[in-house]
Amino acid sequence: MKKYLVFLPVVILMILASDCKLFCGWEEISISENYLGLNYIDFSPSGTAILVGDGGIVKITPDSGVTFEFHYMKNRISLLAAHFIDDKIILCGGNGGYLFRSTDAGKTWNSVNSGSNDIIVGIKFFNSASGILITQNGTVFKSSDAGTSWTQIKISQNYKFTDIDIADLTTAYIVGENGCILKTIDQGDTWNTILTGLSANNRKIQVVYKDYVFIGSDSLLILRSTDGGKNWSQFRMQTMESNGWTRPRIIGFSFFDENEAIVRVEDMYAGSPMWYEFNTNDSGKTWTANNLYGGMFSNDDYGYSMNYIKMFDKKYGIGVESTGGIYNLSVDDNLKYIYKNFFGNLNYKKTPTLLQALDDKNIAIITDNGSPATYLWLSTNGGETFTEKNLPFKGFDGGEGNIVNFAYSNPGGFIMCYNNWITTHSGNTTTYTPHGFLEKSEDNCSTFKEYRNPSGYGFQGVTMLDKDYGILNCWGKSFKYTIDGGTTWDTVAIPDTSMYISSIYTSGKSNIFLITNQNQSGNYIYFTAISDDWGKTWTMTENDVIKEISTMKFMNSQIGFALGHHNVSDYQYTDFFQKTTDGGKTWLKLYETTIPQYYTSFSLMDFDFIDENNILIAGGGGFIIMTTDGGINWEEQKADFISSNDNIRHICFPNEHLAVGITENGIIIRRTDFLPLSVNSQPENENSDFHIFPNPASEKINVFGAISPHPIKIYNLTGELVLESECKSEIDVSNLSTGIYLIKSGNKVIRLIKM
Repeated sequence: MKKYLVFLPVVILMILASDCKLFCGWEEISISENYLGLNYIDFSPSGTAILVGDGGIVKITPDSGVTFEFHYMKNRISLLAAHFIDDKIILCGGNGGYLFRSTDAGKTWNSVNSGSNDIIVGIKFFNSASGILITQNGTVFKSSDAGTSWTQIKISQNYKFTDIDIADLTTAYIVGENGCILKTIDQGDTWNTILTGLSANNRKIQVVYKDYVFIGSDSLLILRSTDGGKNWSQFRMQTMESNGWTRPRIIGFSFFDENEAIVRVEDMYAGSPMWYEFNTNDSGKTWTANNLYGGMFSNDDYGYSMNYIKMFDKKYGIGVESTGGIYNLSVDDNLKYIYKNFFGNLNYKKTPTLLQALDDKNIAIITDNGSPATYLWLSTNGGETFTEKNLPFKGFDGGEGNIVNFAYSNPGGFIMCYNNWITTHSGNTTTYTPHGFLEKSEDNCSTFKEYRNPSGYGFQGVTMLDKDYGILNCWGKSFKYTIDGGTTWDTVAIPDTSMYISSIYTSGKSNIFLITNQNQSGNYIYFTAISDDWGKTWTMTENDVIKEISTMKFMNSQIGFALGHHNVSDYQYTDFFQKTTDGGKTWLKLYETTIPQYYTSFSLMDFDFIDENNILIAGGGGFIIMTTDGGINWEEQKADFISSNDNIRHICFPNEHLAVGITENGIIIRRTDFLPLSVNSQPENENSDFHIFPNPASEKINVFGAISPHPIKIYNLTGELVLESECKSEIDVSNLSTGIYLIKSGNKVIRLIKM
């Protein structure tokens, strides 16, 4: 049976207002523009820089970053490309084929029809009038009027494009995946394929001058041509590590002439990022590697996790981070980047990590990137504006505190969960011991009351069911619960002292669900422990399935959902979503997806539900899936303003009208235009006196209780009027397509399911 998504209340309001518009979908709201990831840089002939990124952010600096102008493009889509035609005319584009144009150096912007709904990944111009635009899925567009209008150019094969550069007034190159190199010598009217015999994924291209071309590819491969692409030399940069490299990617690609160049590389070694610079002074024949830093350690002097680097000349360049950071760069005599002061007044330490929403008005976010500061951002108007509070971040007894999570149980009421880490030294051994403590506030974190764990062990997180009832997960073999809003906590030991608590969930007041593990001869055996009386009695069951669960939420004592992660091999894993109807004893898989190892752009990271049928799952690259029929069918959604490098870390339904999420790069997303209902649900304002029969129907419907003399109007779910009839008792609907419709008579609206 074909699935239909139903967004009834909004459509009803649209119809009653006779305003037939499409649903607006996901929107982006930001704590600050400083958190939005930056993706691309371009310079004007005079050195003014434009930086574009996630959430439609555009930053323009005419003075090497001393001052910035901020702009947001329409629909807040993620921007991935920008280009100065001259000092005044600028173009930028990104997801969904959105393209924007300015004629006053970026002060004002107008939308331009690019002719595509694909992701724009490159824009370049030959002169003040003629230019080329490329999209990710291999389409090319040409403009002859300085970017005002665009015409698609036919390409003979299917490609995945990644970059473009101009060689002279008539010549340009496009590169892409699987060895793709295209060349034009007539300003983009025709394109010829250049064959190199290599199938590497080409990522970046730079034309030093007309015939001297460098291409950067995966696996640290550099291609060089000195004759306009007729012949190619290849050089592979060698890292300081002999093995273990999994995903090298070129971030900075700066060739200053035919001999001198710097390339900055990010890679993964044993699951941790590593950063290298390579330089050459012999046209790429030999490369010198400089290991900047990597693993668990970082140095802000070298630009942590930069997304993109571009140099205007050797004396001036810019590097940008996926977290919104900006660096001023220059190059020294040894062909090394000099990472000068961090500039632009960007508070890059405030990385959003936790999100909770009480309802469609009250939203709380914690931003934290470790010591020395943690911030709470509060909104009382659904995220339109936020106020910032600096939270206490003090340890005790010489320790250093870090926040674990928080509970937002009622307006003004917060419980912050911390661990205080005590460092001890014995000979050459250093030991870090956590001591848990809570900070409780009833006045939006203006004042706090502290609760320290008297037993001295750490906390793994606090959850409040309402303003009174909550549980506190402790490290080791016990947990705590409160029935007075966190003023006092009672300790409960798990039933088997040979086990350890892996995670703890609650399915209602006094209902506790534990995942425990037991080390048996080096193998961990997993159990569920279920109690409905705050741990006085337990039901223990060995359950190997639950060991891979990362997130679990219960609707009641029997029905719950869980998100999990299963390693298939060293090269891929499977994310899955499953349901229990017996309190966690058995599970039914509702959704799964297989993902290449280390790639997070498809990973499932969090979920929430309104009821048993209506569920949202969020993950990497702005990926969202939704079901309205309990997981039988799923619809994929995408927030275009989220970069493919960003991930939706948390998502929740504060109520049935609102969904809110937050990404790792600090974008807050919400959707307020729907109340999802399953096909068998009834709309809130169903009218008992105004009804139809049969329903579902295939040919004719009988109408009862219509308001005469108003005509009867039938709308589809986008608000389009598809049928209008005079007020009568029988209407022929046989010509309507199969689907769900809304029937209006006067101010009354009911639903029709057309078979």
